[in-house]
Amino acid sequence: MCVARVRLPVSTVPAKFETICKQVLVEPASTKKVEIPAKFETICKQVLDQPSRMVWRRIKCDCGDIVKKYKEIPGTDEASLMLFKK
Repeated sequence: MCVARVRLPVSTVPAKFETICKQVLVEPASTKKVEIPAKFETICKQVLDQPSRMVWRRIKCDCGDIVKKYKEIPGTDEASLMLFKK
């Protein structure tokens, strides 16, 4: 028996490479409770409790000589008092 050999031409075909990117779940989603301590701060400020006002108070004085001379205490006439009302 006779075997015939056939030689075929051989050529090299280069390999093809392709980059494939995909997301893979490594760890499932979870929640974590973290305790954050409260922050306190002291704030001091002045607030108006009562508006200022003028109060007439009787004081003891030796103005008898002035009253005799001017017939009244200076600064208590109507015109002077109107200046304080503005």
